[in-house]
Amino acid sequence: MNKLWVVLKATFINDWGLNGFSKNVSGTKEKRKMMMSSLVLLIGAVAIAVTVTMYAYLMADALESIGYLDLLLMMAGLMSVMMVFFTSIYKAQGTLFTSRDYDMLMSLPIKNSVILTSKIINLLLFNWIFTAFVLIPTGVIYYTRVPRLSVGFFLILIISVIFMPLIPVIVASILAVFISYFATKFKHKNLVTIVGATAVTLLILIGSFNMNSIIESFMMNSASIMEGIGKIYLPVTFFTNALRDTNLIELGKFIIISIIPFIVFVLVFSKLFGKINARLGENYKNANYKMKSLKSSSVTKALLQKEIKRYFSTPIYVLNTGVGMIIIVAASVATLFVDGQTLTMYMDMPYVAELMPLNALLVLVFGIGISCTTTSSISLEGKNLWIVKSLPTREMDIFKGKIFLNLLITIPLGIVANIIFFIGLKFSFVALLWNLAFTIVFSLLTSIVGLVINLYLPKLDWASPTVVVKQSAAVLIEMLFTFAAIGLPIGAFLLFNITNINMFLSIILAILIILLIISYCILNTVGIKKFNQL
Repeated sequence: MNKLWVVLKATFINDWGLNGFSKNVSGTKEKRKMMMSSLVLLIGAVAIAVTVTMYAYLMADALESIGYLDLLLMMAGLMSVMMVFFTSIYKAQGTLFTSRDYDMLMSLPIKNSVILTSKIINLLLFNWIFTAFVLIPTGVIYYTRVPRLSVGFFLILIISVIFMPLIPVIVASILAVFISYFATKFKHKNLVTIVGATAVTLLILIGSFNMNSIIESFMMNSASIMEGIGKIYLPVTFFTNALRDTNLIELGKFIIISIIPFIVFVLVFSKLFGKINARLGENYKNANYKMKSLKSSSVTKALLQKEIKRYFSTPIYVLNTGVGMIIIVAASVATLFVDGQTLTMYMDMPYVAELMPLNALLVLVFGIGISCTTTSSISLEGKNLWIVKSLPTREMDIFKGKIFLNLLITIPLGIVANIIFFIGLKFSFVALLWNLAFTIVFSLLTSIVGLVINLYLPKLDWASPTVVVKQSAAVLIEMLFTFAAIGLPIGAFLLFNITNINMFLSIILAILIILLIISYCILNTVGIKKFNQL
């Protein structure tokens, strides 16, 4: 147990960048950077908690009005399970297997089971935080509406937060290992891994498009639906019963059915830990090597090609930054089969039909924002950053290579999605031009802003690229920037009761262009200085 604690402590400090708080760190720059990162993380946590609380409150009103308030707990449990499973598929391989610290850990006098358990707990940590953000606000809303509940409700809720992610994390880990192992049999291993994980993502998205019919079934026949869900995913039923009735027996069933797969996974995979890492580290070898003529290209093109190769050689990088554009394209294709009137009927908001172009624009901006690659591009250089810095080229050329990669991902797919939205939702050609303009400008803005943020908050001492792509402060800050870019205009639109949409869009676009110019100037001055200091 002591060895497990030591490994967990070292991993936690390294992955979350807590070395900056150490007393041994000289100067105050690093500590100020860590304080700023912590403040941003806190703001992000509060924003997520507030959002979930508002959503739970609205859902509670709707369900309580028809006498099905208990469904609120079950829906919260299912939401947390789905999101944990969805995110863990991307993180599992890089966290559990093929990480940079594997050789070092295996050389230590530590059992495989201890190493594997430490990595699983590290994978669970982020999921515990997310699960808490979903279950605790929902539980509080439920508690305030059911006066018969005792204080023991919160003890059961906290215990449920600990055990809820166990099964989805284990299932996602097994699935990720199989996808990765299957990929090692092919020449382009990373491409097969990306395609496999993307296929799973698309299946989840397709399932989410049917949520309206599922919700209708909840409303019309809740008892049979709860029994059906119990057969599909039994732990959620035990979780709901334990909270609803403050029932310790149901809680015990929930704990047992959640922890047994976890123990079995650790026992089995700890014996296969070395073999799995060896197999996942295999590469397809092509012995038919042929000498070809060398080709030259411009500096920017060569740097862009370097960024593209690294991008597609890091599956977690592709999956984490590509999911936004997958959502955009999938949503646009869905409009070819579900028109604007049908969407309006589902949403029960008649005025939505008039704002369909704006709704499509919100989807586009959100997708582009969460697809930003530049928030990780400096950090992913890692220990090889000195090679990039030693190249006989200008800093802005290096930056352009990283920016162009992001633009290649967002702008072409954004334009395609815009055209499909235009066909599916049948809005005006002027609205299409507005959406195209915002797509291009916001793609440029997020590319530059993400790079500036990463220069201020780099994370070069990572053991797995998963830590950089999913857990770094730079990624979170850019996400908050995206939420602000969406939330502030929506707030202004509602607050000032905007009627002249073209004038409103002109003002917002002008603000974004100004921010784009300012961010470019910062990158070309302070950004270069920060880069040279790394």
